Amino acid sequence: MSFNPVNVTKFFDLYKSIIDKFHSLPHHIFNCDETGVTTVRGKPSKILAKTGRRQVGGLVSAERGQLVTVELGMNITGTFISPLFIFSGVRMKMELVNDAPPESM
Repeated sequence: MSFNPVNVTKFFDLYKSIIDKFHSLPHHIFNCDETGVTTVRGKPSKILAKTGRRQVGGLVSAERGQLVTVELGMNITGTFISPLFIFSGVRMKMELVNDAPPESM
């Protein structure tokens, strides 16, 4: 509902004033986004059963899993920042980052 000409103009006016104030160049400005990834597969696979069966069992994980936040970003020149993984908890097990992309944080 906020995506209207008045708010878009206000956003770009504010954006231009910040760019001018800090003398930012396009390759210094990054667009970032985050996503949540669970450590447990969520959707169970398909189950085949004989026609007419009233009760069909399936295996599901007893784990609830952990949500891992992944932050990614790039600038207009196509330069990416290294992926940033945010794990919940105080002590992190280093096994969680096995096979992560190089230079991940």
